[in-house]
Amino acid sequence: MSDDIDIEVATADMSSDIILPTYRIVEGTSPALEFECPAGSTIIAAKGAFLAKSPKISVMPSSTYDGFDSYENAADDTEILYLSPSSTGSLIAFDMMLHRKGLILSSSSLFAATQNVMLSTILDLELSGISGAYKLFQASGEGVIVAFMSGDLFPITLEDEDDCLQIDARALAAMETSISFELEQLPNGQYVASLNGPGRVWLQSMPTQ
Repeated sequence: MSDDIDIEVATADMSSDIILPTYRIVEGTSPALEFECPAGSTIIAAKGAFLAKSPKISVMPSSTYDGFDSYENAADDTEILYLSPSSTGSLIAFDMMLHRKGLILSSSSLFAATQNVMLSTILDLELSGISGAYKLFQASGEGVIVAFMSGDLFPITLEDEDDCLQIDARALAAMETSISFELEQLPNGQYVASLNGPGRVWLQSMPTQ
């Protein structure tokens, strides 16, 4: 397991007087995400997520996280940004004000985040049979983070510490920090994650890794 690396999601001023973007998820076979971006606000999103934007919103590679772009509204008025995943699945937004203890997300599910969300790398491994690094991030702060679940979304609640679930490690999209996590490899080479409650976990039915 790697040392924790603090990653600041937004490069804009983090002072509390900044109004955070508001969002709307447009449901469909391939959902879209609409942000109304106030002046001075910043959003990061996975590369390839761009769909449309107001001309006054600037976009550049994120200086804090590889694989993400940064969208900043430097105009004086509210501007619009549209994002969409490149495959079929579901988008789910987490208001971090409702998750004071934080959330854990897989790198493959992390789709977009507003400023005032902080990310820390808590797991970064190279696993045989899984393309790319297997990464988990812990999210905290006061903004909104949006996850993309490939395929169908399966939310599951583990009632207590004796409530255990083994899942395909690639299927893990997000979970509450109250859930304990242990990764192991089965004799057939498949990696499974053993989860113990209490807490809530969100699985994706078509993991891409």
